[in-house]
Amino acid sequence: MDKKKIFSITMVKNEVDIIEIFIRYHMYLLDGMVILDNGSVDGTQEIIVKLAKEKLPVYLVFDDSIAFVQDEIMSNLLYSVLDKFQPDIIIPLDVDEFITTKTSRDIRQIMEEDICLTNPYYYEWITYVPTENDVLEESNVVKRIMYRRKNQHNHDQKIIIPAELAREYNFKFKQGNHDIIFLDNQNPCFNKKFLDLNLAHYPIRSLDQIRSKCIVGWLANLARPKNYLFDWYSFYNKVKNERNDPLSISDIKEMARYYNVLDKDVPIELIKDPLKTDFIKGIDLKYTNFSEINYFSNLLDYSESLAKKYSKFAYKEKKEATDYDNQIVFQIIHEYLSIEGALKPSEAVLLYKTANNISSKFPIFIEIVEGACFKRSSFILSQSLNIKNKGRFFSFDPSGNLNRDSLSNYGENNKSEIIKSINEVKKFGIDLLFVDCKYDYEKMLSIHKLWSPKINIGGFIAYYNVGSVQSSGPKQVVENHIIGNSTWDEQENHQFVGELYITCKRK
Repeated sequence: MDKKKIFSITMVKNEVDIIEIFIRYHMYLLDGMVILDNGSVDGTQEIIVKLAKEKLPVYLVFDDSIAFVQDEIMSNLLYSVLDKFQPDIIIPLDVDEFITTKTSRDIRQIMEEDICLTNPYYYEWITYVPTENDVLEESNVVKRIMYRRKNQHNHDQKIIIPAELAREYNFKFKQGNHDIIFLDNQNPCFNKKFLDLNLAHYPIRSLDQIRSKCIVGWLANLARPKNYLFDWYSFYNKVKNERNDPLSISDIKEMARYYNVLDKDVPIELIKDPLKTDFIKGIDLKYTNFSEINYFSNLLDYSESLAKKYSKFAYKEKKEATDYDNQIVFQIIHEYLSIEGALKPSEAVLLYKTANNISSKFPIFIEIVEGACFKRSSFILSQSLNIKNKGRFFSFDPSGNLNRDSLSNYGENNKSEIIKSINEVKKFGIDLLFVDCKYDYEKMLSIHKLWSPKINIGGFIAYYNVGSVQSSGPKQVVENHIIGNSTWDEQENHQFVGELYITCKRK
């Protein structure tokens, strides 16, 4: 029997507590995993990139739409993966689901031998429940949560799609990837076939995880054309009422015990049955820090995204970049996530697009950085020049700590170099000046007065840390010497995303 190529597709948003174990576990069962990130800001993207750097066959793509319309996005992703990787079987998986079996058979063997390539297949959840017996310090979800429902008390099933079926018929997933809907008036009849597989399901994992999931999840729910309620509204209201009634382990235990169970009065017994991981060799986690979940930060970030989307809609902004454009840019620069640093995806996209759109015949980019030898911004600016195959990139540290070796990973060309003073670039005009420092106002102003006159007309100045709580210096320079100053264009070319402020020099 020929070996089948089996790929999974997954959509994630802010899943820093589970993404690493999800990928490492399934790498032993699958030939590839394609993961679409929906604007995570909690470190999820960075972990995926680090795992890809380990040569694991995990592929990261992006979609930052606010509504998180899973059925549409996953349907499009399925056909994209079908075209690009030519798998025999595609398995839609949520990040909180782990393929397992109650039988003694090998999981991969079941998929190889039992799946006919012309019929959809189904398998069911085994839902795990956090309890007071969990070892809260354990960052590995499948080790920490050891109890599950003895009986499921729900009838949710998930689908597995043979590639031949997807090529022959046009269909889309139902919300949650529980089934498919055939389009174009097609109505094929299939026998409903179930596999000797299950999905160990960890929908609720910790207090902060459920806070983040409920708040952001419910707001995303409301942003959809159709609102899929399930249990989320009651969970959301529970979190909203925490001032009067704080969440406890007992609360999330009950949430998970009755997750997606219609009859909330039915008694549900729990049994200890941790997920079996014997087939996995060395599943130690390298990048997961259980304390990194920040539900309030996730809420603020999502609220900011909503406000920006509303602003663009309400005022019909003509120069609004499409989501698709930003996805293309992110595919080009996403490796920057493997570099330590604070630059967020939306900020990185804006910086790259600004650099890439500069029309100078020989662009000159200068980065002024404070005490770091390898910055995310350095990679992005150098990457833009690599693609242009022209221009030069210079990095300057006012403290004098940068060295030439720090640029060794910026790209294949040799257009990057460290400079010790402005005298080394006096013969050049600057097309993009990027300033990433947290000095006080006086020192930031001295940097601004020294370097900004060298920027060409039509060139750009970019300040980072304009909202930093550590220093108000960058913010004061922008407020006092750029905004309202006729030298700088505040209208057409003025942009402000996250901590990054960019504007154009017009005279």
